[in-house]
Amino acid sequence: MRPQFTRNFSGSAFLFAGLILLASIAGIGQALASNPSFSLPLNEGPDQTVINGMLAAASHTTWIGEGRGNNIVYVFFDPNCPYCHRLFLATRLMVKQGQLQLRWIPVGILTRTSMGKAAAMLQAANPRTAFYTNEAQYHRTRKHGGLGPLVDPEPATIAHLKANADVLARSKMMMVPTLLFRNKAGRAELLEGAPASGLRQLLGVARAR
Repeated sequence: MRPQFTRNFSGSAFLFAGLILLASIAGIGQALASNPSFSLPLNEGPDQTVINGMLAAASHTTWIGEGRGNNIVYVFFDPNCPYCHRLFLATRLMVKQGQLQLRWIPVGILTRTSMGKAAAMLQAANPRTAFYTNEAQYHRTRKHGGLGPLVDPEPATIAHLKANADVLARSKMMMVPTLLFRNKAGRAELLEGAPASGLRQLLGVARAR
């Protein structure tokens, strides 16, 4: 989904929003970037009421969609996140085979360029193409996405990214990737981190909403 924006840039607003987000998760971003094998079990953390609310709110976030499968999964991601990139690679076959519909929700929380790269995706002529560029050119050694950051995003873009981050913050963990979906019994599920194995089984239980 590509939001419609007006052409009105505000560098000071972008810097202020970025500093707030970065300060709120200082230390977490460094831990995430240094441990690409991180994963947590399903529903470890927020209670079911919070998960239900997050999943309901996720459908109203600003996301970049791909895939045509009936199984819908929302993914909060940071453009510089190494396990978000690993999750992207791990889902390619399922997306290609039409088994999975992913709705990638960008946030800019890990590094000083994260916000600018997330904004660059949303303001691109084709956000999905920009997302693919970021992943195709991901630098695994330096742990950063390949898309160049937007220096002076529009205020509306900053608002969309802040709204995305606000939904993620409900988990109290601010971890990326965070996945939200419904299993075939209709229960809302939350997964934080990139699972080391069994991704097809975990995501295969998702159902169309």
